[in-house]
Amino acid sequence: MSEDKKEKKIKETKTKVSQKTPKKASQGGNIFWWIIILAVIAIAGLYFMNNKNANTTAKDDSSSTVEMSKVSTKENNNIKKLIEDNKDILFSKNSKVVVDKVEKGDGVILASLTIDGDKSPFYLTNSKKLILQVIPVEKITKGKNKVLEGVEMKKGQVAVNDKLKEAVKNFINDYLIQGGGKDAKVEIGKISKEDGLIKVNTTLQGQEQPIYLTPSGSKVAFKVISLDDYKKEVATQQAVQKKAAEVSEENKNDKPQVDIFVMSYCPYGTQFEKGIIPVLRLLKDKIDAKIRFVDYAMHNKKELDENVVQYCIQKNTPDKFYDYLDCFLESGKSKECVQKTGIDADKLASCSDTTDKQFKVSENFKDKSTWKGQFPTFDIDKADNAKYGVQGSPTLIINGQKIQPAGRDAKHLLEAVCGGFKNPPAECQKELSSKSPSSGFGSGATSGGSGGGCAQ
Repeated sequence: MSEDKKEKKIKETKTKVSQKTPKKASQGGNIFWWIIILAVIAIAGLYFMNNKNANTTAKDDSSSTVEMSKVSTKENNNIKKLIEDNKDILFSKNSKVVVDKVEKGDGVILASLTIDGDKSPFYLTNSKKLILQVIPVEKITKGKNKVLEGVEMKKGQVAVNDKLKEAVKNFINDYLIQGGGKDAKVEIGKISKEDGLIKVNTTLQGQEQPIYLTPSGSKVAFKVISLDDYKKEVATQQAVQKKAAEVSEENKNDKPQVDIFVMSYCPYGTQFEKGIIPVLRLLKDKIDAKIRFVDYAMHNKKELDENVVQYCIQKNTPDKFYDYLDCFLESGKSKECVQKTGIDADKLASCSDTTDKQFKVSENFKDKSTWKGQFPTFDIDKADNAKYGVQGSPTLIINGQKIQPAGRDAKHLLEAVCGGFKNPPAECQKELSSKSPSSGFGSGATSGGSGGGCAQ
């Protein structure tokens, strides 16, 4: 797997769980435990908070090993109604959700769904509580064990005794805590049967986190919550996100300053640019907009060089800059786009050479003592990175305030930028596309948007 693909997979995993996803319950104060859960997701290769499913979008191959039975017609209809009535809370708004079948077994109700064409399991307890972050044990152990090693089984179900406590402790140490080993201080508290599941109270570094097992021991879950409580958490999360997406009243002005910080080869930076360019074109000189660059590069020397190229085009031929970006974001071929947009290649090369020397771009690339961790520095916008606390790509700053827009489509980005005006112009009423651009190079859209980013 290439470094770029590795980075994309890791960053996407983290951000989908920890940022900007409206369909997730808030994580509360157990930060250390949630870092562990993120690590589990990365290890298992499961992207469960993909703006589609409150439970998990991962294919569950283990269900075939546990006997499941059909529910009654009445219960089947009740589950379908629950999902239909709450689909805008449980899934991305306007998603097409089809309930293929509803089964019962292993302490859970399993609704097999098709969401926007993708198959996805949806888990409920017997009392219709949501079961979140459901992961087959064999996914975490990479096939080594289908149930927790060391548990005692009776008639195909986990026995609740001291052996289970030891098995859970070893499971956490061996698979959930990277480098934790047998000496990690995980405390196992009360174990009880709750609503068809086995609830194991655990404490790690003073933080409590219950873990739930299905009776067969084949699946582990990290949260069980009632639908009403989930709705409250979603509402709270959305209120926080709404505030983060809006420019405060004291920061509004007559001509908003819009600074977009990216890495030129970051797949999420390119996605963001594709979404915001229509906004910049629409508002023109009514805003003071500038593409800036994160003060380090994660995509090798080619990214440093492309950053310099874009800096020079924006500086010397601003009237052709967005045309160049349209081409580059589609193809990723800088030289072809320079020619296609009629930019003077010789003048561009001269500017690039001067800029490279002025900001010691190539010099610092060769001198690893100047790097930020494992990545080379890029100092053209270094002062503004420090001023605004920029940590990765993309970052949007409006009137000096860091903004987290509700989406990366042109519609939501126009709303974010227009929020910086004291008196928004007529252009702010224009209806732009609500389709989120695909990440990386190329055209097209992605369902459910993306909260991914490139950051160390």
